[in-house]
Amino acid sequence: MTKNRRSVHCALACALFIVFLGYSLQSLSPIRLSSDVVTYLQMARSAAEGHGIPREYRHAYYPAGYPALIAGLLKLHVAHPWTLIALNVLWLMLAAAACWVLFRRSFQFGGVTSGLLMLAWLVSWIVFKHAAMPLSDSAFLGALMAALVSMNAGCEASSPRQAAWLGALAALFTAVSVSFRTAGLALLPALFVTNLRYWRRSRNDPRWRLPAASMTLAVLAGLAVGLPLMGIYSFSVYSGQALHKPATALERVFFRAWEMGGLALNLPPTIHARFLPRVVTHAVGIFFALLVAAGFWVRRRFQAEDLFMLCYSALLVQWPYYDERFLLPVVPFMAAYVWMVARTVETRMLRIAMAGYLVVFIANGVFSLSYSIWLGSLRGARFAQTYGGGSERNNYCAAFGDCPIDPSRPPANPAYVDVLRFYR
Repeated sequence: MTKNRRSVHCALACALFIVFLGYSLQSLSPIRLSSDVVTYLQMARSAAEGHGIPREYRHAYYPAGYPALIAGLLKLHVAHPWTLIALNVLWLMLAAAACWVLFRRSFQFGGVTSGLLMLAWLVSWIVFKHAAMPLSDSAFLGALMAALVSMNAGCEASSPRQAAWLGALAALFTAVSVSFRTAGLALLPALFVTNLRYWRRSRNDPRWRLPAASMTLAVLAGLAVGLPLMGIYSFSVYSGQALHKPATALERVFFRAWEMGGLALNLPPTIHARFLPRVVTHAVGIFFALLVAAGFWVRRRFQAEDLFMLCYSALLVQWPYYDERFLLPVVPFMAAYVWMVARTVETRMLRIAMAGYLVVFIANGVFSLSYSIWLGSLRGARFAQTYGGGSERNNYCAAFGDCPIDPSRPPANPAYVDVLRFYR
């Protein structure tokens, strides 16, 4: 390794460390409210107090795995806002380590390229925004990436014993993913194909029969645990909502394109919806989606992550809810596929343009992350007035009593106030 390359590696390592430090600093704020945050925390409290999952959430699309994790923290008396965010950061560190392995071994990127892609992924607003909230997304991402790495490593293992352990790990992390998010079902085809590859190797080498059989048992055991935690009602609720939602599949595709446009620009909806015409964001999103598809074709390999990408994309087209965080699990792969196309470009002007885009993308992310850290440093009325444009002001004021109720704002929600007071 040359001295210049070593310096670049050190700079990227320092940048990644600073970004993770920024993630940790977001934990200084009170709980950042949203309807899903309140739901998860209420479910966790009910489970920790021995009442199980509240009846009103048993028919919803909230799997019980993440609330069970928070309930464990409540049992240990360590469920505070900063510990919940610290747990998210730990899951993201697992996801980052797994992404590094995927970039290096599966996509066969160099060290500098892998570091740049990880940096761009971590400063994406869609990642750090939801890492600062007690939601299942970061935990799901960590378990998902670990499952994919285990699947690939198991198929490439030279020792049957090593393959058996990796197959068991793949089944375990898949079960954890399914218990965290219903979207974890998109991992199952990749897991089944991995198990099939184990059995195909056993045809030529009888030593692989035991790893193949053990992985099959691990898969069945993992599903037996993960699916009940996901909740059997998740299937019925998903199907019913998909059938009765007024939006057509084409409308959902166009809306996903709008979401991808904001992701490609690395601007939250509050910014690009205000300053950019919707048609521009749509055009950027469609162009970005075409680049991802082209990268998928250029790659010409079919690993576990590729099958997951296909299945998850199909799920997104049918999923009848609109939220940018649904794109979060595939952000690293979209970046990798786009890079597969970018490195085939030989025109100097295009290379300069791509480098400029990467700089702007990272700069937008650093600015947004800095704002989020600054927001976490606020207290009392300043935080209540600033977070969410003041939409949750009265909830914070009623919970902590450090600012007057604003009658011009929506009234305080008793459930939100109760969550803020309980998790202090």
